[in-house]
Amino acid sequence: MKVALNVADRRLKDREGTVACTPLGVARWTLKSPRPDDRNVIKASNAQMLRQAVQAVAANSLSGDHQETVVFAAPVGVDADTAAVKLRVLLSKRTKALKDEGKLVIKMQSETVVAPGANKGVKDSDKLILLCMPSGRESATCPN
Repeated sequence: MKVALNVADRRLKDREGTVACTPLGVARWTLKSPRPDDRNVIKASNAQMLRQAVQAVAANSLSGDHQETVVFAAPVGVDADTAAVKLRVLLSKRTKALKDEGKLVIKMQSETVVAPGANKGVKDSDKLILLCMPSGRESATCPN
């Protein structure tokens, strides 16, 4: 998985054909879930790998009660993304999975620099759910 920071959507254009979605620089990125200090070692490991990949994009410092926020020293420009990260999702072994079994929920949020005339940056939240189920239940299989 890669984390894409500040990607312009070139498909969105105004009436004149000019790209209408031009993002500002990203000032901070926060991993809402999983947490880097989660009691579950697999979730904590996944979180730490994601955070480290984002930290490698540009000079930064960490903040937050769980060290989950990467604050960039200078705003990250357009179309920055991380190196690929291999995340671990445990295989669900039951016909009906338990709440967290076979699933990894990733929630993250980025915040842009403050635009001229604004009093705060724009926040963008994303949620990704990765599922891993035994073959036969669904069409996909997930080796660990």
